[in-house]
Amino acid sequence: MIPKILSNPTKIVDNSKKRPNSFIFVRLNGKSNGAVIEITKTPDGVHQVVSAFPMDSKTYRKLVDISGRPDVPSLDISPVESDISTAQKSV
Repeated sequence: MIPKILSNPTKIVDNSKKRPNSFIFVRLNGKSNGAVIEITKTPDGVHQVVSAFPMDSKTYRKLVDISGRPDVPSLDISPVESDISTAQKSV
């Protein structure tokens, strides 16, 4: 599910208020739920997946999509740092 979210997200959201240099990639999976991947930029400029979790459609509708912004990271992502298998199975 992670490659699908990163290559074709339905929304990309700025998460910098909660974590510096952080973006959330979201893919809605049907009408009722979706999956979220959080990407952060490390001090050396590398983007890494740091968390993944499910999301309901009510929360999804509140997210402001910033896909067209120039500072949105490229999809060249480093290996996953955290255990995200639980989130993958729940979506």
